[in-house]
Amino acid sequence: MRTRIAVLALTSCALAAVALVAQQTQPPTVNPFGNDPAAPAAGRDLYKQICQSCHGPSGQGSDRGPALAATALPHGNADSDLFRSIRMGVPGTQMAGFPALSEADIWRIVAYLRTLQNAPSTSAPVTNGDPGAGEALFFGRAECANCHEVNARGGIVGPDLSGAGSLAASALRLKIIDPDNPAAQTSTRGSRGGAPATVIVKTTAGREITGVRRNEDTFSLQMVDLSGELHLFDKLSLASVRINERSLHPPDYKSRLSESEITNLVAYLLTLHGRNLAKTAMVPPIPGGLTYQRLQNATAEPHNWPMYWGNYQGTHYSWLSSITPANVGRLRAAWSAPVPGETVSESTPLVVDGVMYATSGGSPRTVTAIDARTGRQIWRFVRPQKVRNPG
Repeated sequence: MRTRIAVLALTSCALAAVALVAQQTQPPTVNPFGNDPAAPAAGRDLYKQICQSCHGPSGQGSDRGPALAATALPHGNADSDLFRSIRMGVPGTQMAGFPALSEADIWRIVAYLRTLQNAPSTSAPVTNGDPGAGEALFFGRAECANCHEVNARGGIVGPDLSGAGSLAASALRLKIIDPDNPAAQTSTRGSRGGAPATVIVKTTAGREITGVRRNEDTFSLQMVDLSGELHLFDKLSLASVRINERSLHPPDYKSRLSESEITNLVAYLLTLHGRNLAKTAMVPPIPGGLTYQRLQNATAEPHNWPMYWGNYQGTHYSWLSSITPANVGRLRAAWSAPVPGETVSESTPLVVDGVMYATSGGSPRTVTAIDARTGRQIWRFVRPQKVRNPG
């Protein structure tokens, strides 16, 4: 299996070379489509196809990519900065480049992003909230962290809120006190990049389980229940599967929390504009998992591929030497394995200590773990004590 990984790395090097050539042609510093009234609509369509899966609907951000509706972007917000990030990617992050996109299409995406950044605010900023008190509530009495995580702290039943600050204060408040209000919905429930669908299953033995759907196809269903336990069902073992349009968020926060406490929670959420890597690195690692030090020194483990680009330098290059010009023509497929999901989008798997991890269906929380030597599927979850193996 190392051989196949090395082939992927060699192919990626070729793509990197294409990107390097593209970099040599410097784009204009100002968007030439800035005054074209048709450009934002065309850019919106391109954004939905290419960017939304990571950066969320309307640039709200997600656990895979930062919010783009903000004007203080970490890698620059000038027209030329946005163009460069789209075309070349951002080394050391999950942001890959798109050198095959035409310059015109990239500029159209930039024009669309400007409409998001220039959209009028739907509420006045919160000025009287205490973010520190809100953080204490989030991880304490309000029990938000039982379902949601921020900077790798908390639960995984609900959406990651590390980028919640991209939403308006009024939207955040409504999500807390009236989650089923249509005005509180900022994405399509159950869609890629949107809120997870609430699902209720009943087994043939009569057991009923409520949780959120991670993936579903014709034959199987993967869901996480309210305790954070992963369930992997063969649909032949289920008597029924129902989708509930009501949110799993507690509906009684308006009575459980005072008005000042809700204001403090909103004030805290407004401070969150994407994963804070310094805080994420401080969270104790999962026993037996990758440490931050191993990620920093990824090149010392050429048999592993622990992140999208291979290492923090973004080389997308493997130092394995088993493939040479003399034997590359003799490469043959060793095995193949199905990965559940509802999309045909491709992604780069991670390989750590002999196990290949792949995501699909639009949810980074649903992971197929495969023995890289044999192709045997191993189902795992981010909480090792909650693992269920279907057999």
